[in-house]
Amino acid sequence: MLQAAHEHPLLLDLYGCCTGRTQWASVLEMICKQFECKHFMVQKLSLEGSRFAGGVRLSSDASACTQYDLQISDSCNPRFERKRLGDRALGKIVMDEQLFDTHEQTEKQLFLDRLSGLGVRDFMGGLTELRDENSYLGIALHRSTINKHSYTPTHQAQLQALLPHLGQAFLMWEQLNTPSPLEAILKAQADHFPFGIAICDSRSRLHWMNSLAEKLLPPTNGARHLNPVLKGWTVQQTETLQRLVATVRPEGSASYVALKNGTGADVHIAVKYFKEFESGETFSLLILSSRTMVNDIPFEALQTLFGLTQAEARLASHLASGGTLEAYATRQEIALTTVRWHVKQILSKTESARQAELVQKILCSVAYLASKNSDLLPF
Repeated sequence: MLQAAHEHPLLLDLYGCCTGRTQWASVLEMICKQFECKHFMVQKLSLEGSRFAGGVRLSSDASACTQYDLQISDSCNPRFERKRLGDRALGKIVMDEQLFDTHEQTEKQLFLDRLSGLGVRDFMGGLTELRDENSYLGIALHRSTINKHSYTPTHQAQLQALLPHLGQAFLMWEQLNTPSPLEAILKAQADHFPFGIAICDSRSRLHWMNSLAEKLLPPTNGARHLNPVLKGWTVQQTETLQRLVATVRPEGSASYVALKNGTGADVHIAVKYFKEFESGETFSLLILSSRTMVNDIPFEALQTLFGLTQAEARLASHLASGGTLEAYATRQEIALTTVRWHVKQILSKTESARQAELVQKILCSVAYLASKNSDLLPF
């Protein structure tokens, strides 16, 4: 019989899945070995009429699930009927002999024949309630067709003891890995910010960054979600960055550093301290920018906020992005004198004494904060 988590390594690994310390596939594979099985799967289920509908699924073998979906699928699995899983397996560990009545043996055998085509036989599984209403976790063990041994009462008792732990671990994992609606909105909008944002811990492991930060920092080989270590383009830059992160303090102001990227352009980074309230863990917030960034300031915002015409708003956006009058005249195929006349109109409407003041007003307005980075200029 399985003991408390601190007494059983398997349970320690199982609950480690909640925080990503261990992977579900490896833990489910360990359970397969314990029960001498070929495949183990856990799946979130909800009741829809007379059948259960399948949701999030975790498996010891992803390829086996793919074959199952192609050849059988949840919608054609007779075990998913409420009269079987719902009425006979809730809170219990059962086998097919307990799920199918004597008059259903033909249906049962047809299903088992289809399973044998996937190389598995001998089901043992169960169902446990999760916290939400109409939310369950189903578990299913299958042995290989090569393995002719049957499950023993000891196997059934061991899996029965494991069932509530599987439900609890899955629920914790889901809660920790499913962002709240507000969090999802904020993360999605962060990719539209006109500056890069990255979060790393005191050991310089990157926990999250928006899309512009990915462009501005050295490549991490797609490891945006795998906590890569913060680094620069050279060993010296990496040491500088990691030292700033390690020494940032709550009572101090932000730290700043300018780094040359691989093409020689400057990347400016501000490092600010913050502490996660519940865990007490300390993190650093990195804010990144570069003079090679191109931000598209919405014309509609400039029209509304500063009372400009569409043509004036387009020119003001160009100037705030660092463009020159000559370049704008060439791009729009108009005379430079016409552009200068428009600038005078813009300065008058925005009550700006000179062009620098106009740019300052735009960059301090929500028009800029609502702008989206479109690209990085070649250097």
